[in-house]
Order: sequence, then structure tokens, then C-alpha cells
Amino acid sequence: MDFFAVNLFLGLYYIRPHEWIPWVGKLHPILLSVIVAIFAVFRRPEGISKSELLKTPHDWMMLFYFLWFVGTSDHPIGTFMDVNNVFAFYWITVLTLTNIERILKFLTWWNIMILAVAAMAIASEFGIDPTHSYEITEWTMKGRLSLNTSIFDNPNALGHSIVAGVVMIYFLWFWNQSIVGKTASSIILILPLSCIYLTASKGAFLSGFATVVNAVTFRRPLAVKIGIFVVAGTAGWFALNSLPRMQELEYTRNNQAISARVAAFGFGLDCMQTHFTGIGYGNFEERFFERNHYLRTAHSSYVEAGSELGEPGLYLFLGVLYCCFRTLLTARTNNNEEERTRRVLFGLFVSYVVSSWMICWTYRATFFLMVAAIAAFHRQMLKYNTPQPGSQPAGLEIQMAIPAGIPTTATVVRTGGWQPPSAATLVKAEPRPATDITALFIKPEEEKLKPGEDRPVIVKLGIQWNRITVLDLICIALVTYATVQFWLYSMHKMHNS
Repeated sequence: MDFFAVNLFLGLYYIRPHEWIPWVGKLHPILLSVIVAIFAVFRRPEGISKSELLKTPHDWMMLFYFLWFVGTSDHPIGTFMDVNNVFAFYWITVLTLTNIERILKFLTWWNIMILAVAAMAIASEFGIDPTHSYEITEWTMKGRLSLNTSIFDNPNALGHSIVAGVVMIYFLWFWNQSIVGKTASSIILILPLSCIYLTASKGAFLSGFATVVNAVTFRRPLAVKIGIFVVAGTAGWFALNSLPRMQELEYTRNNQAISARVAAFGFGLDCMQTHFTGIGYGNFEERFFERNHYLRTAHSSYVEAGSELGEPGLYLFLGVLYCCFRTLLTARTNNNEEERTRRVLFGLFVSYVVSSWMICWTYRATFFLMVAAIAAFHRQMLKYNTPQPGSQPAGLEIQMAIPAGIPTTATVVRTGGWQPPSAATLVKAEPRPATDITALFIKPEEEKLKPGEDRPVIVKLGIQWNRITVLDLICIALVTYATVQFWLYSMHKMHNS
């Protein structure tokens, strides 16, 4: 029941039938799905322990983010009532995704919902239009595809939301699949790509380009990465600039949309620098209007977080994203399904991080659900460090052979796509201390290797990082500094182009 409720919430969030079917709206389906999910989680046979609520760095960082969110608000009670549902659903989702199979099914359902949104938007152009989107697309948006729901009612919001579906299709149904799966996924890709193209969203085009390049180079050999970057920087960049409205980026000075972003970025930076705790949740548009006498949104999740929550709030927001990135980067998977899950999550993560520079997703449910899925994946990777009934003992490691003569600092590179280690390579080893974060190391040998003898290498499975250290806090501070510097650079670039 808990898994059903979480998937129901995700489906209702994307399709939003309560907004275009009157009788469904009277039932308050999203609220009902949240109530059902909470009830189902607490009624599980295994129950819920306090240790389960705060088990990973993501959980702690999200808790601090929530406390700062509410505690620094001008109206803490009102803010709590507005945001408690999405924060609560973070923990509900984490506690529900209890194994890799569930996480992968959840991500597959997420991808299907993105495809459903794309199909609904395109169908509205051919007379199948229950949401009455055609008038918005053709008149208000001057031919740029939109969907008449509260979160997709403009081309930019729709385009950026569909971008994640492209990389999710690739990793779910193309990567390491049979020729049938690859052919089918190639055909399915036409749907989200067509939707993004019809939105004519410059930001979505840029986000899609950056997301795809980062996703397909993830955990590739250096030579392959260089080749992909060269192709992306030449033929890929030329193709990108041939898309609709991309030429406008060459002349930003008199572009109204770009001018609006410059004004929003400048105002947000001033708010962050003059208010330690920010101007408060949900106050950006009101305060911007008071100063400039016209309305503007923050146009960026980072600008919104920095201006409304202050620099400490931006630090915590980026801290959550940092935890997600470190999990996805350092986890060592044991089989094809774990690796597929990690790669789908990485594509979803990169899409969010890139698009957040161009659209306000700071408080969207997609942020909390994405972080929850990554935190749930982190919990699954921790199981390799904890004895499980009927499983290998803690400290499970993989022994691989490295030919003699290769330096001990060499990194093992798998070619021909990711493959799970064979059972014959598994060896039992003593558990290592929890503070040992070494992911790849050389097994010490007591005697010298004979000529031509292979050198054994140990690859430790799972994830060894599960505590925020001083080094992590410093890294988050550096990420925050880099974000503010890029914020300044973006303003300068848009203003002077």
C-alpha cells in the first residue's frame, strides 16, 4: 500500500486531473494520497524506528534545511503548513523505497509520467485537448507548446520537465539492453524530443544538451569522455544553435526575457547580501514588485533559495545536492540493476541541477522525490556494510586481477559497457572500519609476485561514506562560493552581450 500511495502521488503531481476534471478536484486527491502514504508507512509490519528516519547524510541535511526553512520565516506557522507535506513526503518516499527493485520501478513510473505529460501536450495540437491547452499554446504563447496545468502552463516549465525523460529512457530501456529494447527506446525517444522541440525553449535546449553530455560520459574511460566532449563541442553545438530561437542568445541586450533574468538575478543577489536569513519563503515576487513596480519571478532555483532563505539557506540547499552527487559518484554497485538505478538517478540529478539555473524548482515536489530516491539508493548501498540474513558478511569485496607490471595506483577500467562481477571473483574479507572511505585499493602482498603473475585488486562494494565530515562542510562551502560566482558571471554575461 505504501508503494502504491507514493506512485499515486507522483502520478497525480504530473497529470494533475484535479485541475481539469471538476469532480476529481473536489476529492483533493493529492492530499488523500499523502494521508494514505503516511498511514501505510506507519502500519508496516516492521514499523518505524528513530534510526530509520535519520540514517544517511541526506536525511540530516534535509532536516537542517527544513528547520532553517521554517525557523527563519516571517510567518513560521504558515510556512510550516505550506511546506510540511513535501518534506514529510521525502521521508515517506525514503522509507517506502526499501529495495533496488522498488526504486527502479518508481523511476520507471516517473519516466512514464513524464512521457504522459509530453503526449498530452502534443495531443492538444491535434484536437485531443481535455486540458484546453491549445488556446494557450497558439495565442498566449504564440505557437510555443504548453500544457494548461499549474506547473506546465508555459513552454519553459514544460520543456525543462521533459528533459529528464530523455536520459531516463536511455538508461532504463537502451543502456545494456537487447537490440529489441534499444530499438523500442529509440522510437519512444521521438515523443519527448518532439515535445521539447515544440516548446522552442532556449533554456530547455541548453539543459537537454548539458544533461545528455554529462549523462553519457558518466563513468566512461577518459579517452571516451574526451571524444564525446569533442563531438559535443563541434557538431553538437552547431546542431544546438540551429534549433528555434537559439540565435536570440547572440543578442541578449535588447531581449526582454534576458533583461528580466538580469533584473531578477540582481535583485536576488542584493537580497541575499543584505539579509542574512533572506527575505522569507515565498516573498520574492512581492518584494521585487515593491522595489521595481512590476512582477518577476526569481528565474532560478539558486537565486530563489539565496534571496528567500539567505546564504545559509543556499548553503543547505546546495548541501542536499552535494550529498546526492557524492552518493552517485562514489557508490560501487554489484549488479546490472543497481548500476542502472544509479545511472537513471544521475541523469535525473544532472537535469535538475542544470535546469535549476533557468527555472524555479526550489520547492517543487520533484526536488524532494529525487533526493528521496537517491537517499533510498544510498541506504541500499549501505547494506553491503551490514550483515544481512542469508547474505554475504559485512565488508563484501570483489577481487580482480591486474597484470603484473601495472603500477599499484592504476584504476580498473571496464570496457564494453558495465558488467556485474562474476560470482567466482567474490571473496570474503574482514569488515573494515566505518571511517574507511577507500573505494578502490590494492591488496597488500607478503611476498613478491613472480614474473607474469597477476596482481590482485580489491574493489569494495556499496558505499563507505555515511557521515557528514568537516571535509564535506568545506566542500559544500566551496560549492556555494562557486555558485555565487557563477551567479555573478551570468549576470555580467547577460548584461553585456
